[in-house]
Amino acid sequence: MRERMKTEEFVARVTAPLKEAVTLSAGFDARVRRAVAEAARPWWRRQRTFTLSPLGSLAMAAGLAGIVLFSGLGALRMFPAPVAVVAQAPDTVHVVRFVFADPAARQVSIAGDFNGWSRSATPLEDVAGSGHWSVELVLKPGRHEYVFIVDGERWVADPYALRQRDEFGQESSVLRVGGQVMRGA
Repeated sequence: MRERMKTEEFVARVTAPLKEAVTLSAGFDARVRRAVAEAARPWWRRQRTFTLSPLGSLAMAAGLAGIVLFSGLGALRMFPAPVAVVAQAPDTVHVVRFVFADPAARQVSIAGDFNGWSRSATPLEDVAGSGHWSVELVLKPGRHEYVFIVDGERWVADPYALRQRDEFGQESSVLRVGGQVMRGA
């Protein structure tokens, strides 16, 4: 009975921040719009840099001159101009809320493949000084690995997510965004 009361109290403490209204940061809309615009840009419109040697440039110019010389204008009119087809990007934005409970923690951040495993790039906020830390992130669909970093030192896997160990024995959490529910790491 006592154990059940402790469990219910713990569940109530952990879920209380999840039931509260979310206050998004001032730049959240702009970040989401930039992320959606970048994801919607077709691959052929993304900026690229090509480098050619002088000999390569000369060869390319000679090849283009040969095409123009042998094709003639009449041959170019025989083939209709290609029509570009734009693939529709999904209009779904995946906002994921990460929550971590540790009343003794002075600071908590999250590191994962979505932020280059940076210890300081994504800090969590302590909800009303209660020891319940949270942050909302826009993530691309797919599989993501992450850990919570407590007080800049301790790496902690999410106790409520799938876990896996890397080749060094370090445990991390696994999250699948979009698509079907994941049934294993």
